[in-house]
Amino acid sequence: MKKYIFLFCLFCNLMPSAKPQSLLDTTSKNYYGIHLISNWNAPVYLSFTLLKPKWHSYGVKAGIGSSYQFGDFYNSYPSTYYGFGYSDYSQTARYAFVTPVYIPAVFREDGKLYYFSIGAPFGYSKDHLNRAFANDPLLGNFSRSYDEKHFYSAIELGFSYWIDLGKNLCFSVGANTGVRLLKPTPFEEQFMGANKRDTYYPGTSKGLYFSIHMGLLFSKFKK
Repeated sequence: MKKYIFLFCLFCNLMPSAKPQSLLDTTSKNYYGIHLISNWNAPVYLSFTLLKPKWHSYGVKAGIGSSYQFGDFYNSYPSTYYGFGYSDYSQTARYAFVTPVYIPAVFREDGKLYYFSIGAPFGYSKDHLNRAFANDPLLGNFSRSYDEKHFYSAIELGFSYWIDLGKNLCFSVGANTGVRLLKPTPFEEQFMGANKRDTYYPGTSKGLYFSIHMGLLFSKFKK
């Protein structure tokens, strides 16, 4: 993540200086963006925003990601399927999310603008878990693999602040906060619920979440 942030800031510093023009025009415009966000397992997302002069703008955000975890876990009860005692585990996941966004009003001032938004994130995860047991009293050494797929949803509030960088180009920073609505936990049965605190949920991070973001936006006149 630090590498992404460094490259992003370097790119912004190398941008040629130009008289701000993009946000001075109050015509309805389409903006296409690429952003960094403080969700470590999906740190980059793309956006589209239909920005109107004042009222009722719309947008959508979308991103993908992945994760890998490993460690050991203790089963406190015997089972011919789940095993008994300590096991080593590795867990991989692939993520995707999309967030429709509604912007009630846009506030502009001399080459800058800001707005508050309402979003409805929808996420998807494809998860794989492998557990390797050693010296199980019933089964000896063996391994088990599990695959699950999950869908997630949330409601979030957002804030974004845009600054002109030149003709048809803007820099944005902001923050989101929200709460998950659909919140399954992958492999909850295998971990007996102990992994809820450490699970990443695509598009929402964790239960009650807060994230920050920054990005570049390229504009195009709406015809």
